[in-house]
Amino acid sequence: MKSISLNNIGIVRGELTKNDYDYLLRECSNIKKAKKFVSGLSDDGVAKHYYISNKKALNIINDYAKRSMYFYYEKYPGYLDSQNQLDVGLPLELGNVWVNHQKSGEFIPLHDHDGIYSFNIWIKIPYDSSNKKFAGNFAYSYRNILGQNFYHNINLTSKDEGSIIFFPSKLQHIVYPFYNSKKMRISIAGNLNFSTTKTNKLGDIWQK
Repeated sequence: MKSISLNNIGIVRGELTKNDYDYLLRECSNIKKAKKFVSGLSDDGVAKHYYISNKKALNIINDYAKRSMYFYYEKYPGYLDSQNQLDVGLPLELGNVWVNHQKSGEFIPLHDHDGIYSFNIWIKIPYDSSNKKFAGNFAYSYRNILGQNFYHNINLTSKDEGSIIFFPSKLQHIVYPFYNSKKMRISIAGNLNFSTTKTNKLGDIWQK
């Protein structure tokens, strides 16, 4: 007898350097001066979103998104290859990037993103959800090959600050509310999209 595993895709995770994390922390802490991002999730009790427009911050994020994307492609090449488009020369590029400011009792509903890949960077986690089933956790929702619903929970603490998690944009995810801190939970989110205005004649999958 032998076991045969059916192909599937996953997520990847990385870490920011201290200098990059510190810069993004300062940018995110002052982000309320930026343009508010009104998304399809915006509602009472949902974390507030703000666009990031600072060029240095975007360059830092772009660099980590690029590295994450290449690592993801190395581990799960079948995913990008399955994203059939009219023009095989379309490269990927960074789309909108925003900051989430989440207060105690607020949440981010179950949702997916536009684009091909998406990411989250945890900037401030002012609580410890390591022993929680739901409260304060980040969770992916997906179905197995039998159509059953499964959740992959990520319990968060301050040790997760400066981590980036990278995943296919249509992978649904949720951020549960936390209740044991009055401080702000801060995260960065964004997407990688196919560029419809540029082509890459060298066959690279990244558009600088």
